[in-house]
Parts: sequence; C-alpha cells; structure tokens
Amino acid sequence: GCSFSSDATYLTVTSSATGYITNYQRAGDVFTKLTAPASLPTGAASGSSYSDDGTHMAVSFAAPPYLRIYNNVSGTYTALADPATLPPGAASHVAFSGDGNYLTVLYGSPPYLTNYKLTAGNYVALATPLSVPPGAPSDLAYNYDGSILSISHGTVPYMTLYNRTGDVF
Repeated sequence: GCSFSSDATYLTVTSSATGYITNYQRAGDVFTKLTAPASLPTGAASGSSYSDDGTHMAVSFAAPPYLRIYNNVSGTYTALADPATLPPGAASHVAFSGDGNYLTVLYGSPPYLTNYKLTAGNYVALATPLSVPPGAPSDLAYNYDGSILSISHGTVPYMTLYNRTGDVF
C-alpha cells in the first residue's frame, strides 16, 4: 500500500521487503527517498496513513507490535511510544480522522478494530465499539470531520458504519 500526506509533500510506500516502509519527499516532480526511521516495522507492512496536517503517519504490519505511529518533522520520522493497547494480531489497514485526533487500525480477528485518540502527544486506545463488524474487514475510511467511520468487510451487510459522538464509536 501507499499513502500521501494531504499536501502531497510526503509519500510512504509499504512492502513485504525488509525495511517494510520507504518514505519520500516531493519537490515539484522529483521524489527524494528519505532516511529510514530508526524504528521500523517488525514485519511486512500492509497499510499506511497520514494525519491531515502530515505530522503523524501510521503503519500497519504483520508482526508484533502490529502498529507503529511516527511523528513527521520536515521529513524526519520518529516513532512515538507504542500505545499501551496494541492490535491483538496482524494489522491490515490504518486511517486517521480528518483532524488527526482519531486513528483506527483493522486486523483479522474479533473485534477486528481498535480506535485510538490523540491525547497529550500519544495515541490512546478507546473502548471497543458495542457493535463490531461481523467479519474480517477489508478497508476503512473516515469522513472529513471524523464523525463517521466506514468499514467494509466480506460479510453481509458488507459495510459497518459508526457515528462518533465524543470518543464513543
């Protein structure tokens, strides 16, 4: 997978090759490969996402701790401390809400998702939603203001929608 920062200055490409992520900075039509972060994913990376302001980038991957969140300052990526609550298995997708205050990570075993909130510079897990997808998820997206989260999956009804009220999904 790959993801751009909202201003298209930064691009992250995930892969199954050792290193698992490659970050680029764009100037005009030129993409320059950036120095790899000191703390890389520990397994094949499958998804990445940038917060709208580009200051945070998250990566989902197949080995513990399954999630890495970076602070991006002018193309230098520094890993934040791992959240106290991590995905229980290989993570497949990640997405930030439009304001960057919420992050959702998907994985293949129930409850299939973990929602996080940015609190004092770190992402903290929120309570699991009362209703979880009926099957393994295949993708996710937030609307721009982060009030609606959509998760697609291969089980009827093929989509689960969450309306966020405060910190409750």
